[in-house]
Amino acid sequence: MPYQTLVDPALRTGFVWLYGDVTGEDIIHANMQLYDDPAWTPGFHELWNGLYIETLDLDWDTLHDVASMEKEARSVIGFGRCALVGWREIDLAMAKAFKALMATSGRETPVSRPRRGPGLAQPRPPARAPAPAGPVTPPARSHGGDSL
Repeated sequence: MPYQTLVDPALRTGFVWLYGDVTGEDIIHANMQLYDDPAWTPGFHELWNGLYIETLDLDWDTLHDVASMEKEARSVIGFGRCALVGWREIDLAMAKAFKALMATSGRETPVSRPRRGPGLAQPRPPARAPAPAGPVTPPARSHGGDSL
């Protein structure tokens, strides 16, 4: 599981850390884990930290599926910002493609690369969280737009 999620209600933000070898399936599961967190409330912002991705195995079809899920699940997700941060060009290119797919969703999706310089350390993910008790299974999709 090359990701961790944390929802901070005080900041009205869900955080996702991606690291190591990341696949499109990992991104889908991280999305579901974030939105299934009992602390998640529609309208919270998201910050996806891809600073520690080593490889990204994400094809166009999967990226399109993630964007479609986001649009269909509007009542669960809300309209908070979804910021994507990375270092590597390929990761930023995929984030920009996702941003383009989300352009008509009404949800702001900024993409950025942090500055490097004296005193600017890369943030580290939190201590590794325990794995979920069971397998992560996507909830059934409905055409009503309220499930992932």
